Amino acid sequence: MKTAEHYLKASENSHVRGGFNSRLYGDSWTDTMYGARGDIWRERGSGWNLANEMINAGKIFSEIKTEQGSIEFKCFKDGNQWCCVAPEFINLQESDCYSFDSSREKAISLFLDRYQDIKS
Repeated sequence: MKTAEHYLKASENSHVRGGFNSRLYGDSWTDTMYGARGDIWRERGSGWNLANEMINAGKIFSEIKTEQGSIEFKCFKDGNQWCCVAPEFINLQESDCYSFDSSREKAISLFLDRYQDIKS
């Protein structure tokens, strides 16, 4: 998975990068911002928000934390459906690590169920 370093080349700020990576690796806003104040809060939050926007637009892979561990995925709009895929996804004929649904949340939920079944 790419990290903040790949997307934030112009930023030397470790707090921005830390916020970005926290979101990539499935950390919540609350967990990411815990203890941050002032400029650190603003910088860390801007990194987290940038990653969140890219994740929600389906531009990058991210992780979601489950009881079985972290699962990496990307969810994006495909026509009138939302599609979730794992990093090893090749295409619909050769892969089984994907899901589709009309809502983003349901596509993610279906993907997590399916992916965990595949990995079991």
